[in-house]
Amino acid sequence: MASATPLVAPSDGDVVGNSADNSHSQVGSPNSPFRDIPEVYSQAVAFSPELDWWLERDSEEVRALVITRDLYSLHTWQEKYQLLPEQSGDEAGGRLVESDVESLTGIQHRIVTLPGWQVAKLAGVSGTMVVMKPPENPQTASDSGRDGFSAGIATGDGEDVIGGDDAPQPTTWAAVDLHGATGSWQRNITGQGVNVAIVDSGIDFAHPDLNGTQARVDDPTSPWDGWPIMFDGRSLHRWLNDGDTYPSDGSSWFADTSTTDLDADGDGLLDSSGLNITGLVSQSGVWHLGEHPDNNLQNKVGDDVAVLVVDEVSNSTYDTVYVDLDGDGEFGDEFPMR
Repeated sequence: MASATPLVAPSDGDVVGNSADNSHSQVGSPNSPFRDIPEVYSQAVAFSPELDWWLERDSEEVRALVITRDLYSLHTWQEKYQLLPEQSGDEAGGRLVESDVESLTGIQHRIVTLPGWQVAKLAGVSGTMVVMKPPENPQTASDSGRDGFSAGIATGDGEDVIGGDDAPQPTTWAAVDLHGATGSWQRNITGQGVNVAIVDSGIDFAHPDLNGTQARVDDPTSPWDGWPIMFDGRSLHRWLNDGDTYPSDGSSWFADTSTTDLDADGDGLLDSSGLNITGLVSQSGVWHLGEHPDNNLQNKVGDDVAVLVVDEVSNSTYDTVYVDLDGDGEFGDEFPMR
């Protein structure tokens, strides 16, 4: 962050930076109600762009990405000065979930919208490390004047190439440079044999570039041998502490499949749910049901998406999962996940 301005302020509240005059004796707009609020700064904060850039915006509303060790203090500061964004309602059928900000420890980040002159005040909020402009989306091909992006990807033997001029053209071509992909491809680095952890809210393995690339457990002694390696820290936390899963916890990625059903008359339809299991085998005759937690999948299907867990091989060992991806209530036409 070469253009960042380290900033420290003495106890009298005047902000000192490394600008030309090395000081800012006034950090607030003269007519602002925050102008005379004393602030005591006890930490060094990096500003990018430098602090002058933010102060020059004066009363103009700006968006600042704040990296902090104390998100709760930042939240409290926003609340005090009425800088928290207004919570949208649940008119669209969503579910409002209260966030426990106080429990979010470690280094966190948040985008804050506030007047430019007030950005300097962030240096006085406990835990603030960096104040910077939020990153923008990669430049699109249409914005850049380029018709598209074509990258030949060497497969490692120096001859075969994946992609080239006939490859699909991404709309955000600059992303490959931002992520360093182009340089890797030029060095014949394909990523084969490397597991990548996605520390985010999820990933779509149905995407053509990712289909079948899930990392899997490779341990013949493990009962999960061959299963995809999937982990969601928040869902596990809620499960261990509260026993909550989807749908009781609307934001969990762990599906509750404790509901059971039978096919007592053997007609291929489950007695209570009416779901079609024709052609499938359960060693115990007890079928476990749940709902898939992916709301994007629900929107595509147009309804809740049923999940079936089966003990196909060994009695009461439920190691096979079916998802009703087409929403037709029939599992026999779905691909089993084991």
